[in-house]
Amino acid sequence: MPRIRRTGFTLVELMLALTLTAIAAALAGTTMVAARRTGERVEAHGEVRGADVRLRAMLTDMLRHAPSGDRASEPLLQIRRNVDGTVLEFLTTGVHAPFGAGPVWRATLWEDSTGLRLQAVPVREDVTTPAITMQLPNGAALDIEVLEPTRAGEAAAWRADWPIAQTRPAAVRLHWRQKDTPGEPLVVVLSPLATDGSGQ
Repeated sequence: MPRIRRTGFTLVELMLALTLTAIAAALAGTTMVAARRTGERVEAHGEVRGADVRLRAMLTDMLRHAPSGDRASEPLLQIRRNVDGTVLEFLTTGVHAPFGAGPVWRATLWEDSTGLRLQAVPVREDVTTPAITMQLPNGAALDIEVLEPTRAGEAAAWRADWPIAQTRPAAVRLHWRQKDTPGEPLVVVLSPLATDGSGQ
């Protein structure tokens, strides 16, 4: 009796092949989803880090360029604390090139529910330049300290307030923390100003 040669797959072999293909596709899909989520997290972290670097550079430039006393009709620097958090407000000319030669701006740094915000607006109403606004998402717990200028026989000390309207401290230390990231303090050394607020 002649033997019949089999030319196809059995049902069991076909089911096994389909099952293995489905498992491989599921693993590949899970890996792709995980890779995409990781990429999104890395990109988001890079954007926040870039915003942090830009904010630090802008604050450093603004704080180092105070107007002279004859151009300042309000306090050069003040720190306010309220139920919403800490607010730093100061006058600056360092928001346009060449830095330090533009109009006087009032810069305000504060924290709110969305993060850390910096806004600068021209002090004079006849200046038509639009306000400058920066935001650092997920920033929290803004801490501000200022360094008193050294006095004869006394060491300089960091303090949480600045009551002297027409002078600036020797340095400003700002510390904010990103979500899950401690962050490094930003310390800006200011050129000492005379008691009348003159000088750069």
